[in-house]
Amino acid sequence: MGQRQRLKDKFVNIIIRDIIAGKYPAGSVLPSERELAEQLGMSRTVVRSGLAELSAIQLIETLDRKGSIVQDIQSNASLPVLNAILSSQGQLYPELMKGFLEARSLIELETARLAALNRSDEDLYQLYGIIRKEQKLPNGSELELAKFSFKFHRQIARASGNPIYPIFLSSMQPTYEVLLIQYYEQGITPKEMCVLHKSMYDAILSRQPEKAQEAMKNILTYKV
Repeated sequence: MGQRQRLKDKFVNIIIRDIIAGKYPAGSVLPSERELAEQLGMSRTVVRSGLAELSAIQLIETLDRKGSIVQDIQSNASLPVLNAILSSQGQLYPELMKGFLEARSLIELETARLAALNRSDEDLYQLYGIIRKEQKLPNGSELELAKFSFKFHRQIARASGNPIYPIFLSSMQPTYEVLLIQYYEQGITPKEMCVLHKSMYDAILSRQPEKAQEAMKNILTYKV
């Protein structure tokens, strides 16, 4: 990643943080490019590029002669906005993460239940294959474990038979993986996750929806 890209990402992260903190409420106008460049010690080129990215994900709207207007993220938010807010440069915002985890629980407890009822032999094959790969990971493989874990949860969503669930999870993949990496860095090992995932697999294999929900709850709340 080049220096200009890093500076642009830093700028975007700062503005997102300030919007969340209420420094720039919905409907307010951001300082001009020149003012932002002076305040943050960045070039106007970097600021202009960062504002364009914020506009592209609909956090701001730039109007001629009016400037960059902060949007109401609760009324006009999209999945790209949610991803940007929850995870910007690897930083998770605690004030919003609780809501994200609650939403994840609502969705994934249901996907687990449906997967136990609707799974196919191919779903079982894919799930077990992911567990086998996880078993080979050494401790300290947080990035690889996060990627395998995401695939495991997405495969459960596919097994549910509801096409919306895997689409939703896929759209949240960047945030999902950042969350998992930081979670695993707290000392969660591949062996521990394999035990939890195997319990989930067994419940889906035996077509026991209540046990599948219990297994999913254990995964989502493990050492939280």
